[in-house]
Amino acid sequence: MDPNFTNENVLLLSKALLIIVLGILVGFILKHIIRKIIDRGILKPVFKKDIKSYETTNKINRILTEIMQWAIIILPLNYALEMLELSILSDIVSYILKEIPHLAIAAIIIAIGVFGGKLAADKIRHLGLEKKEEVGLIIETVIIIAFILTALEFLGINATALLELYRVILYILAAMIVIFLLKPDIFGKKDPKKKR
Repeated sequence: MDPNFTNENVLLLSKALLIIVLGILVGFILKHIIRKIIDRGILKPVFKKDIKSYETTNKINRILTEIMQWAIIILPLNYALEMLELSILSDIVSYILKEIPHLAIAAIIIAIGVFGGKLAADKIRHLGLEKKEEVGLIIETVIIIAFILTALEFLGINATALLELYRVILYILAAMIVIFLLKPDIFGKKDPKKKR
């Protein structure tokens, strides 16, 4: 066996392994830094009075930062595989890389919907409405569904039937809100003073 050829292979393999290790370290460190920034800078101040909403958004934060970590790791991994001329693995990684941006953006859209829904519901629950819990839950659900449908459309998934159903639900909710505004007694308890 040619010693020069072997040395070149060892050097190339060492470089590839170093790139992969650095990619893993960078991904891991950035994941924890960004997760803490979002948690302490956004989630805790916004949801300090609503533990349930904080726990839900914190889980989403963990999922998104985990996705970000693996996206960072895959980039140097793909480069290292190309260096080693491992075309099969490189092609698989390249295909994953092409799909990751779309999936990541869809996940971000859904996360924004969940965050926005929780925030809107939290604001409603602090109002003086009699059925604030129910109204908050309805608003939260409507917002989240809207963002999920948007994410599906972004991924190219035909959700026409779901969109039509969603429109019907919105019409029903709009009618309920109008009735509530005109005659709030329907959804709440009647004033006992009015009873004879």
